[in-house]
Amino acid sequence: MTKQLCPLIFSAVALASAALAAPAAKPEDKVVELPPLTIEETVTTPWWFASVGEAEILSRLPEEVTRQLIRRQYRLHALLQLLIPSSLQVRRELPRLYVFYNAQNQPAVNRDMVAQIEAQEKAAGTTEDATGKLHVGFMPNFRFWDEDSLGIFFVVDPNAQDREDISLSAGYVRYLMTARAPAAPGWFIEGVMTLYNNAELSVPPLKSPLDIMAATQLLEAPRNDRDEFTLQPLDASAFAATGPRGTYAPLPPLAALLGTAGAPGATPEQLRATAALFVRWALDPGRKSPRRGQLEEQPRVDGVPARTVALWKYTERASRQHVDEAWFQDCFGLDYAAATQVLQAYLPAAARDTLVLRAAQPVKVPDYVLREATPLEVSQVRGEITRLEIDYVRELLPSLVEPYLAQARRTLRRAYDLGERAPRLLASMGLCEVDARDDAAALPFLRAAADGGVRRAMAWYHLARIEFDQLTARKAGVAPKREELKDILAHLGTAREQSPALLEVYELYAKIWTAAELPLTRNATTLFYAGVQQFPQRPRMLYAVAALFTQHGRHEEAAPLIARGLALATTPAQRERFKRLLPAAP
Repeated sequence: MTKQLCPLIFSAVALASAALAAPAAKPEDKVVELPPLTIEETVTTPWWFASVGEAEILSRLPEEVTRQLIRRQYRLHALLQLLIPSSLQVRRELPRLYVFYNAQNQPAVNRDMVAQIEAQEKAAGTTEDATGKLHVGFMPNFRFWDEDSLGIFFVVDPNAQDREDISLSAGYVRYLMTARAPAAPGWFIEGVMTLYNNAELSVPPLKSPLDIMAATQLLEAPRNDRDEFTLQPLDASAFAATGPRGTYAPLPPLAALLGTAGAPGATPEQLRATAALFVRWALDPGRKSPRRGQLEEQPRVDGVPARTVALWKYTERASRQHVDEAWFQDCFGLDYAAATQVLQAYLPAAARDTLVLRAAQPVKVPDYVLREATPLEVSQVRGEITRLEIDYVRELLPSLVEPYLAQARRTLRRAYDLGERAPRLLASMGLCEVDARDDAAALPFLRAAADGGVRRAMAWYHLARIEFDQLTARKAGVAPKREELKDILAHLGTAREQSPALLEVYELYAKIWTAAELPLTRNATTLFYAGVQQFPQRPRMLYAVAALFTQHGRHEEAAPLIARGLALATTPAQRERFKRLLPAAP
């Protein structure tokens, strides 16, 4: 199971982490940052819980600070849709999971663990080597995710006076586009990120409980609490010309950025800046300012500028298949050459002016109830986030996996031992055992979750994988019969119906078809092409289907997949695997 992290989904928020930080390290030293271990029994403050939109929140902060953070995260995601519509972001069955932890409740277990780690590593002779000394610290905030789950944990000192604004990190914004199946096209991702890295989302500063008690200003909306997203002037240094002031070098043709034509002489910086310019032009609603030569205000479709609607339409199709110039012209009413000229004329204004994107309607946080959390809610949210930490810890310091695994199990089992059998809880318990690499322990939890109709693609996938592994082990090299695969294929079919789409599901389909020697019927072929369409840029997907087609002698269908795989391969080993699928020369 793939797990990843971004240490900062939010920028620093007056975090009281100095006491837990690693000692000052020399440049050659190795610094390891671990997720904090928060032992439930050491803290008596109750957890708050709320379900808001697509998020579930556990908080040990004061009620009003918690409400501010809830409103903040909701508004940030709502305003982000001015730049990236929800249709181009990853969708999950599970909500985003947040833990807001009070810095004043940070347990001493983290400090104790540092001493334990240092003692263990010293005994093993690994605290210091040729590269320097090992330093261990704890992350004050982090984001972990796997294929269908996302957990966010951060620590806030509610009484700090020098707090900074909270914002969505660039890594998180990129994740929303790349984790989608299919992922947004590369030019769109790079264009959006170039703009986002120099943008401002209007959000008010957090207020401490003392601020709230004293503030008469709560009767007024803070000045920076507007429903807008400000893009700063575009960095046009990649097109700096040597001629008169204010002139720019020619842009690479859009055919090079969006189509298949090459771009001789264009640098990666120029292509990235062109992508950002194109996205910004499509987002710009236009203003009536003949003095500056600005475009006339765009017509709107349901409150959204028409050119922005065209961008979403074009990008959606481009994420799924190759799009030609005719489709571009159908969306924008311009061919590549004319659009390149329009962008060249727009460049001076983009490099000079800020661009404010405003929501068509005021962002309103849905009604929600903030109340004391039940044991089930604590187990589901905290247990899942702690589970997501395990593979990260395994990669950094394998000797510490057991404490994190024990914490995840303990947190998940708290509600289970009280009699809770919610399918979502059972699925997390099963996946926790998968993370522990104990499929035998995982299987009963996953089966129980499936019997309860759990909405979790990874649970259905691992149930199918474990049952298939057991079946093939029993068959001892004999191809399984189709009737023996009935339940396994049904599990995979359920996984396919849920979000997000999983590459692993299609890989397992290919493995089953190979092991069981099943025919490639029309329906089976459609199934595998659906996998390719959802993961067109993933060499693993292309290889699995190309290998299956090759095995069945369908070389003409395998050839374009092999060619695409060779073009996308990033390592010699990947390229060699694809080359072995090519038919031998006569």
